[in-house]
Amino acid sequence: VTSRGGGSYAGFALVRYAADTARVQLLVKTGAGGYVATLVELRWDAGDWKVVPSRAGVVHASLGTVTGSAGYTLWRK
Repeated sequence: VTSRGGGSYAGFALVRYAADTARVQLLVKTGAGGYVATLVELRWDAGDWKVVPSRAGVVHASLGTVTGSAGYTLWRK
């Protein structure tokens, strides 16, 4: 996930939502114990949310450092 090691998905924040599209910010806990986040575009299709790649084929925006998990819905372990 990062140049410093692995990571795991920790949570999400809904940035924008419509009936068939959504923009979600994914929170990732790094192997070093910090957090990074990235934006993902989603589309509702055939009964499930699917990731929408950019025209260049990228499925998420660049990772950016965040100071913590405040404002995110955290996934349970």
